[in-house]
Amino acid sequence: MLRKAVDKSFVSTEQAARLTTKEIYEFIFLPGFSTVENPTELSGRGVGMDVVRSNLKKINGSIELDSRPSKGTTVSLRVPLTLAILPVLLVRVAHEIYALPLRCIEQTACFIPGDAHRVEDQEVIWMGTEPLPLLRLHDLFSVLSLPAEGQKLVVLGAAEKRVALLVDGLVGQESTVVTPLTPYLSHCAGIAGTTVDGDGRVRLVLDPAGLVAAAPSRQAAAR
Repeated sequence: MLRKAVDKSFVSTEQAARLTTKEIYEFIFLPGFSTVENPTELSGRGVGMDVVRSNLKKINGSIELDSRPSKGTTVSLRVPLTLAILPVLLVRVAHEIYALPLRCIEQTACFIPGDAHRVEDQEVIWMGTEPLPLLRLHDLFSVLSLPAEGQKLVVLGAAEKRVALLVDGLVGQESTVVTPLTPYLSHCAGIAGTTVDGDGRVRLVLDPAGLVAAAPSRQAAAR
């Protein structure tokens, strides 16, 4: 690689003698640099890795190479966590809007209060031929709920469990950028991160698996 760089006048012989291994690897990201003797119409023309790096820089990412003779080459790509795009369903409880990952949602339905029953310490509701645990989102987050009329059910699948989540309304779907919680908030069960709407308001992105796991203790506290 270094010989090719000198032959193609990317660097002088004197400069090449002072380069470190990491600096030598940087040549592969230069436009037009290639070690292929006979380029084809599809490859070997030195177009590719420079495009990768330039696009990563646009999103504040980076790319690095590490190569070992007879062992192989490692290409490391780093992108910001804030670029995690997640399709979500927006739900409403009172005046608060929450986001639920679409991949965990199996169905939605209208809530009929008479269909809810209590079995021992757990509320359940029949969905088709199957009784599902009923989780009231306003109880889980201690927010004021609206009257039962017009409320909706969102059936979530978390691992091997299915639950019915009660909300005041469905707002719509969108794809949003999710920001992870800071370390000192990582203990907040049921919350996967946050997102910001078009008006600059912060919304919570819920973690269905965490909600299911934390539901018994939160329901007991609510009672």
